[in-house]
Amino acid sequence: MIRRRVVIPVSPDQLWEALTRPELVRSWFGGRFDWDPTEGSPLRFDGDDGCLREGRIDAVRSGRLLRFVWWPAPNPAEPEDGYAPADATEVTYLLEPVDEGTALTVQERRVEATTGVASASAAEPAGQLNHPAWTAWDTRLAGAWAGVAGVTRVGA
Repeated sequence: MIRRRVVIPVSPDQLWEALTRPELVRSWFGGRFDWDPTEGSPLRFDGDDGCLREGRIDAVRSGRLLRFVWWPAPNPAEPEDGYAPADATEVTYLLEPVDEGTALTVQERRVEATTGVASASAAEPAGQLNHPAWTAWDTRLAGAWAGVAGVTRVGA
C-alpha cells in the first residue's frame, strides 16, 4: 500500500474539479481519463507513456471522496480473467478542509483478484519510500500543483 498526503491552498470544491474533470486531470496526471465520477461507472485511462488501464468507480462523495479500482486493459490476444486481474489496484482520494486549504490523501493498494477486495501487500509496505509507485504519485502530485496552487506541505 502507498499513501501520500499534501495540503493544497485551494478550496475542496476547486480541488475536486481538478481531480475529477477529465480535461483538468489530463494536465497533471500524465494521460487521458475517460470517466464519469459516479458510483458504478466505468473508466478508461490512456497514459502518455502508452499505459492503458480500465476500471470502475466504486465510491463518490462529491467534494470529499473518490475511490476507483483499475487494472491494465486486457490484451485482446489473451482471455480476460474476471473484472480484477492480479495487478488491479484500488485508488482513493480523500479531501479534508484545513486552515491552509484542502488536505488531499491519495492511497493506492492491491486488490485480490479472486475476491475484488483491496488489501495491503507485504511487498509494498506503507513506509517503503523507494517503491516505483511512490515516485509515480509524487511526480503526479507535484505536476498538479507546482506553479498552479503551490504545495505547502508534503507528508506520508
